Amino acid sequence: MTVEIKKYKKKPVQVEAVQVPDLSDAENVNDIIDWGEGHIFYDDQTYPYSGPILGIETHSGHHYACPGDWIIKGIDGTFYATTNETFKKLYEEADGSSESGTITW
Repeated sequence: MTVEIKKYKKKPVQVEAVQVPDLSDAENVNDIIDWGEGHIFYDDQTYPYSGPILGIETHSGHHYACPGDWIIKGIDGTFYATTNETFKKLYEEADGSSESGTITW
């Protein structure tokens, strides 16, 4: 039996995402937590981070998003975080408005 290695590319899909702002505004934090459907929480005690962050409950444990990072809701409804640099390489804003509304700050 021979294993065949092939190349694949991602299908174009739309996801919801929000860039984590300065977390000193409780209203912004609450808006993101509400959007996170119980999977996102505020955390100001996690080492080695030096300030407040948002935690994300995932199947593989807790992940964290600092201000400037992005939280993404994937096509299967799971939430995950990525850096601004990675987000800009992989995503561009889709045409049209968000199905769930807009959070502004």
